[in-house]
Amino acid sequence: MGVILLGTAAFQREEAPKVTLKNYFYEQAPANLEDGVSLIPRARLKQFALVGTGPIRGLYRKGGVLAGVGLSGSIIALSADQLYRVTQVGLPGVGTATLIGTVDGPQRMTAEGNADVIVLCCGTTLYSTNGTTISAITMPPGFSAYAVDYLAGRFLICSDIGRFYWTAVGGTTVSALDYATAESQPDVLLTVKVIGDELWLGGRLSWEVWQPTGDLDLPYQRIDGRIFGIGITGRETAQKLNVNGTDTLCWVGTDRRVYRTNPNPVRISDHGMEERLRRITSPTSLYAEPDNFDGHDFYVLHIPGEGSFAYDLATEEWHERTSHGRDLFRGAVSAVGPNNQPLLGDDTAGIIWEMATDVRTDGGDPVLFELSGLLEVTGPSQRCNNVSMDISTGLNPDPEADPMMLMAMSDDMGDSFGPDVAKPMGRQGQRLNVVTWLKCGMLERPGKVFRWRTTEPATVRKAKYNEATR
Repeated sequence: MGVILLGTAAFQREEAPKVTLKNYFYEQAPANLEDGVSLIPRARLKQFALVGTGPIRGLYRKGGVLAGVGLSGSIIALSADQLYRVTQVGLPGVGTATLIGTVDGPQRMTAEGNADVIVLCCGTTLYSTNGTTISAITMPPGFSAYAVDYLAGRFLICSDIGRFYWTAVGGTTVSALDYATAESQPDVLLTVKVIGDELWLGGRLSWEVWQPTGDLDLPYQRIDGRIFGIGITGRETAQKLNVNGTDTLCWVGTDRRVYRTNPNPVRISDHGMEERLRRITSPTSLYAEPDNFDGHDFYVLHIPGEGSFAYDLATEEWHERTSHGRDLFRGAVSAVGPNNQPLLGDDTAGIIWEMATDVRTDGGDPVLFELSGLLEVTGPSQRCNNVSMDISTGLNPDPEADPMMLMAMSDDMGDSFGPDVAKPMGRQGQRLNVVTWLKCGMLERPGKVFRWRTTEPATVRKAKYNEATR
């Protein structure tokens, strides 16, 4: 008897065995005394609200925002070019949408707010909304708004030729004289992000860090020694996450590597991810969204032509996310709902989804869970009499359901696979069912790669071969 090593991350590199982890994420399992591995199925998607025609290009919600106008807890959603206020009414998890107005601009929405107002933009006009009405904020002539954040009572707006503007404390008016310029590199300023009590200015070639001064005329200044020569290759890859109460920032750099602040920039992409990014011909098409579930904070990077990949800041591993019939995972933007539930905006339809484990599909679409394992052979050839999988079984709520796990094997390190062989995972209540495949061929150098697929969201703990049978 031996253990088949399960892949704990999605990894693909030229001339190397592909490691598949699709719609599973890795978690350490103290109860697994052999290798400590547990592969958890990602949350599925159930409809939270219908909002316009779609796609959903922006979601924003923070506790206390709009509390001064009696709309605390409201979700602001941009569907196509229509801005909506979404509130949870009646049953938890059911939202209703109210149209506010129209927004222009080609980008996904960035927004930030206080007790009275939310300021937002999509790459052209700057807007303010109180949750009921919307109005344009006049920018200085010739200047557009590309990103918004909030620090020390002022809204901060990323604009053209390296400038960022600020409003008066508690106000939304932008004066032509209230600006500063990112000055470390002669590059284009792409975004502004507030991380803790610092202002991070992201350009094509660099990041530089500023801080509040308390001075009414020059309320922010650059911090000496906080300049990093790692710019942004795609504006919409720069996303802020709050991990255990601390802000962190993730983005794709101009060197086609993925970084996070900790507190200074550190590389989080592996060579396989960087190979995928190297193949991209239009880096501005990259975008990302942050979400979290069950104590795992994810930075989800969408790479057109390659797929969607989620980095788990808890385990520092990547996994792939997919949606049925789509090239990319359908969750394009995100927010945290009124019951602390993760919400995702659909990249095509006017649907806000709630991430949940009490459903088994994505709005009726099946979710394909896929993983791989490697059995390295260094000694003489031997028979593989059986392969068994330790997996949670018998949990399907439908007594008529008979979920299956498919296994295929490769003797050329994953270049090609034989046919899928299906085995039952156990009907409702069959908790002791062992998923086993018999007569699995020969084990010869360099080894055998296994691939498992199912649409049943079941936790996988380990796989073994040549177990003794009665």
